[in-house]
Amino acid sequence: MTSYRYSKIISCALYGISGVKVEIEVSILPGLSSFEIVGLGDCAIKESRDRVHAAIKNNDFEFPNGRVTVGMAPGFIKKEGTAFDLAIAIGILIASKQISQPQEQVCITGEMSLKGEVRSIPGIINRILTAQSEGISKMIIPYYNLLEGSGIERIQIYGVKSLKETIDLLKVRGAWVKQIPTEIDIARARVPSRDISTIIGQPLGLRALQIAAAGKHNLMMIGSPGCGKTSLANVMPGILPELNQEEKIEVTKIYSSCGLLKTGDGIICERPFRAPHHNATLSSITGGGFYPTPGEITLAHQGVLFLDEMNEFSSTILDMLRQPLEEQKIRISRCKYSMEYPADFMLIGAANPCRCGNMLERDHKYPCTCSKNSIEKYFSSISGPIIDRMDLYVELTKVSSLDLRSSIEETNNKISPMIQQKVLNAWEIQKNRCIKYNIKPTLNSRLTSTLIASVFELSDDVIKFAVNASEKLDLSVRGYQKMLRIARTIADYDTEDVVTTSHVAQALQFRKK
Repeated sequence: MTSYRYSKIISCALYGISGVKVEIEVSILPGLSSFEIVGLGDCAIKESRDRVHAAIKNNDFEFPNGRVTVGMAPGFIKKEGTAFDLAIAIGILIASKQISQPQEQVCITGEMSLKGEVRSIPGIINRILTAQSEGISKMIIPYYNLLEGSGIERIQIYGVKSLKETIDLLKVRGAWVKQIPTEIDIARARVPSRDISTIIGQPLGLRALQIAAAGKHNLMMIGSPGCGKTSLANVMPGILPELNQEEKIEVTKIYSSCGLLKTGDGIICERPFRAPHHNATLSSITGGGFYPTPGEITLAHQGVLFLDEMNEFSSTILDMLRQPLEEQKIRISRCKYSMEYPADFMLIGAANPCRCGNMLERDHKYPCTCSKNSIEKYFSSISGPIIDRMDLYVELTKVSSLDLRSSIEETNNKISPMIQQKVLNAWEIQKNRCIKYNIKPTLNSRLTSTLIASVFELSDDVIKFAVNASEKLDLSVRGYQKMLRIARTIADYDTEDVVTTSHVAQALQFRKK
């Protein structure tokens, strides 16, 4: 090769959970044979030189002689992963005049094997949405990522299995035929949630669970070992309404960018339920790392974050939750980047009342042996501000001996779908009430505090009752507003138009004593 050759191909990189358009330029100049990739790429991108070289040779094409330079713009953004292999290979073949430049702009992404097979990559839906926003009408992606991108409109997507198939596709003039994957499952497999009918006893816990779901309130459960705290939490995904289309895209973007979607998975339809262990690190909960990666609170976006044995988590992690619980997002700042992730989740915490676990039990057969100092130390990691952000607080005791037998018997009753419909109705009531007042539809727990009195349509008698209760119980401003939010949610869940003093009294039952 003695003459100058040049080509440009569009691809897409990931930056957090967002995509970034990347222009891949290939230049072939005279000189000693070399192959360099520039543009702030990581080790996986540097290694793509060997994958691309082998794939081109193994598909009966010639790798050009001379100085082959691949530039990836914008150069100030760090790029990672293997998703640029296919675009680089196509760019080299175009620059070396072995195939023709596409007449229209096409976004190409995919990893390649040494034989030229195209493998699935993470973050495909993020990349598709970016290409769509950039006005690109056609995109080539790995075949086994097709289902993940099937819900995106206004862009033509084609899945390929190999480098040769990609080249054949680029030779086609006119419209492409949209592929329907036949070798992979059409729908993402759903993990069935535990039905609420399997919970034995604990009427107060069940009521608190339903109120929490109806208003997306945070819930704290304190109870004896084995009383059903974890079981109650596991019921929550089954009684929450399904994700709407916008929420499905949001959640799928998060999980896809983290590589948590399996090959052949489509759009996520169920609400996330994340239950990290109490030895989790701060960065695994908040997100971050050398490359910006979402943490557990972002993976729980539009779903549930369950902290079992909450008092065993470090105080640093628990206090870090304060800002995301208020703002429904988290900002991560590091030396090399600043990132904002969504974090609109429902927090459910569970803990034993003391180290021996018997403090709440009325049966003195096994009395609590913990001292006051021991109990205070046991809960020392949970600060007052975190407890103040838990909307519902419920204390649970062991199931009675009369209910023990039914706890191991099978039941065919499926009550969760009925509860889910009631919760959905409550959500619709709350959102319609916001529309009535010309504000963005939201749930009671997310409504701005300055709008509570007007939007909740509280009577003077109810406000007077709430103020008196607040004075007697020495509630904080947040505690007072929390009481009114829960009262409004109870009325919505019970399909009652007006909040009464009885609703406020019920709300007070779920405060920390």
